[in-house]
Amino acid sequence: MKELYILDSCYNPTAAATNRLLAYGLALQKKGVQVTYFYLFPFKGGVKCDRYTDKLNFRYLWEGAQSKNKYFNTIRSMRLFYKLMTPEIPVYVYSLLNCVHFLRLKKGIQLFHEYTENPEVIGKLGGIVGKFLYKLYIRAIPKLDGLFLITPVLREKYINEFGAKPEKTFILNMIVDSHRFDNLADITLTKTISYCGILSEYKDGVSILIKAFAIVISHHPEYKLHLIGPFKDSDTEIALKSLVAELNLNDNVIFAGAVSPDKMPSMLKSASILALARPDNTQSKYGFATKIGEYLMTERPIVLTNVGAVECYLEDKINCILASPDDVEDFANKLLWTIDNYDQAAEIGAKGKEAANKYFNSEKEAEKIYNALYHLDPMS
Repeated sequence: MKELYILDSCYNPTAAATNRLLAYGLALQKKGVQVTYFYLFPFKGGVKCDRYTDKLNFRYLWEGAQSKNKYFNTIRSMRLFYKLMTPEIPVYVYSLLNCVHFLRLKKGIQLFHEYTENPEVIGKLGGIVGKFLYKLYIRAIPKLDGLFLITPVLREKYINEFGAKPEKTFILNMIVDSHRFDNLADITLTKTISYCGILSEYKDGVSILIKAFAIVISHHPEYKLHLIGPFKDSDTEIALKSLVAELNLNDNVIFAGAVSPDKMPSMLKSASILALARPDNTQSKYGFATKIGEYLMTERPIVLTNVGAVECYLEDKINCILASPDDVEDFANKLLWTIDNYDQAAEIGAKGKEAANKYFNSEKEAEKIYNALYHLDPMS
């Protein structure tokens, strides 16, 4: 049986990236590949995966660590993983740009790498050490056996600036596990606008969404804004809660916090509208919001900003409702249009699921990985 090692930072059950990797594993397992996940350090409380354990293997490299220092524990985990690598088993590194070079040093290893952001913005450490590690990462890129990037513009950046080999560099679309949204037909629809993800300003423009919602409830005071997910940091929490209080929205905005992956599909499905007000910045130019796939699978209307590669897959008033980025009034108007024309918006939402199955299908995307791993045509 073929085998594959997937190396990730930690098992975070609330993260879209974690569910993305699990979806790959399940699709590859169907093709006869035994997938083992390795995690360098623990998420909060040292949570472990209790899903798919009959089909996938999990190794927590952080187990048994004596030190409480995350830096030293990560080095320890890397050394353990380094010893476990063999030429017979390909290694797939998700993100972890500071580790790629060191893994490349082991002779005979087939090393594959996936990155979903502009590395100059996300994942790059600061200071002298960060600059040094980043240079090592860039030097490793041309030596990889396969490189998977989430958007065409990110692929071009890696080829033109980092020397990635075009024939080994592929676009791997954001994916969604469609089965997570099975058996949700009886979910009660509520007058709620929902967002899910890590509550942040630079990445997802949550304050823009809150300000737009303030305009919406001046017309439709019965609506609630449901913000699902943890805050990026304490400063973000203070800023967003202060904004809600300033706009007198305390009774209408619900900070739900982190939610288990089992509950997320039904929470999203219960919303009348799903929203994402990503700003137009370097991160959105090169990346693609993975939560969009889950939004689409709900068949609810989604209102999102037209940034990055969104228009490569979605069309305004066909399978989504697009708004101008960094424009509170326009985003509010698109939310209001959706509420006031909800029958039409619901039809648009239903077509969103068709787009998700077409472009963000886990089995189709995992096929690209399989073909690259086993030297077939990755685009066949």
